[in-house]
Amino acid sequence: MPTTVPNLPAELWLAIATELASILEDGRLPRKYMAIHRSFLVLYLDLEYRDIRWTKPCNGMMRQLGQLESDPTIASRVRSFQLSTWFFVNRNQVQLSMLQELYSAILLHLSTYARDAVKTTELTSTAKLFLDRMILAMHNMRNVVDFRVELGGLAVVDSRRLLEASREAFGPNLRRLSVKTSALRFDPLLSLGRLKHLNQLELDFDHEVEVGNRLVEKTEAKTLQRKVIPFLNRYRHSLRALTIVSHSTVDLAPLFRSIGPFPLLRRFSADICLSRGRLSDPEALAQFIHTHQSSLVHLSLQPRVPGENLLTDEELARQHLNSWIPVQQALLKHRGGGGHDDVEQCSLRSLCTPVGDFDLCLEFISRFPHSLRHLSLTDSSLDSTQLEKLRKVFQKEVTILTRADGKDLDSRSGRDSLQVWVPSNLRSR
Repeated sequence: MPTTVPNLPAELWLAIATELASILEDGRLPRKYMAIHRSFLVLYLDLEYRDIRWTKPCNGMMRQLGQLESDPTIASRVRSFQLSTWFFVNRNQVQLSMLQELYSAILLHLSTYARDAVKTTELTSTAKLFLDRMILAMHNMRNVVDFRVELGGLAVVDSRRLLEASREAFGPNLRRLSVKTSALRFDPLLSLGRLKHLNQLELDFDHEVEVGNRLVEKTEAKTLQRKVIPFLNRYRHSLRALTIVSHSTVDLAPLFRSIGPFPLLRRFSADICLSRGRLSDPEALAQFIHTHQSSLVHLSLQPRVPGENLLTDEELARQHLNSWIPVQQALLKHRGGGGHDDVEQCSLRSLCTPVGDFDLCLEFISRFPHSLRHLSLTDSSLDSTQLEKLRKVFQKEVTILTRADGKDLDSRSGRDSLQVWVPSNLRSR
């Protein structure tokens, strides 16, 4: 009996939709395909609109905006929404050029009559026009679970409008929120209220233009205490993943001392500067990690050095080592009531860390001999002597891998093996 169109398996519809999405230059589904089958249409819309990323003005972005603004059914397919607002700013020639590109893209999608009317619009109002349209589109996106936004290009009042719109549209379903902004511009985040189902949060503190201004630095520190810490503690009983990234000069020690505990926390990542001014007390970070050792499954510590792009390789390595060793020492101060009990409580399966001082590194990772499956070393490889010491600690098969091996860091590893990842082109001998 011949296979009729409605009887095709879902996997085949997915293959057809994927193929079409890859070969169509403009990503648009030709009208003749629209009525083939509802399953096919739903799959195609998922491929086209499930993950929306607006990071620069272009025709594709404007086409998506028009569809999402006018069609709630299509907008309901959006699950992940990433937005960068840098192209809203119009204070220098580069930014003006980007606004002109956005302005031209808007004109292409207007009727002839509307185009003639808008041509007289001041260029500086284009950003407001786009923001208004984007907020209308967001109101139709009722099923977003992952929202990532950079607020650097928006005035505080516009950031508040944007986040209020996201709360109204995404709030009931949002699970993951990632926000990049400066500590001084944190106020709009308070308009989010408490998101009922949020369990993954990333805060990325951008640098302020007025670095070195003592008044700015004091204001950032006050904002951290009065607004950022209470915001994080709203989610004390729901967060399962927390990432803190900072390019700011603000001291993060008070933050780590004052947030939590988060009893459900499974993943914690810190991508921060560890110099004295940025983390005045390494003990604060170490205590935060120790408090959550029984629940953490993934721990990532990726320290940076201020102005690292301006340093020689030798100076960069020296500063990395000098700032990381105090954190290593602080981490080793924390051990539970009994060594064996402390080891048994640990559930850590994945650890990303610099080596720093190898002996200190080995002492720290030896706390997870039973649970650890993946170890990613970010600053150096291991020589044969160090590798042998590692094998003795874990008493299991140890495999050295690099990114060039083509395997995923989160690929499965058995209880009797440990995957050790080292920087590309560095492999122990």
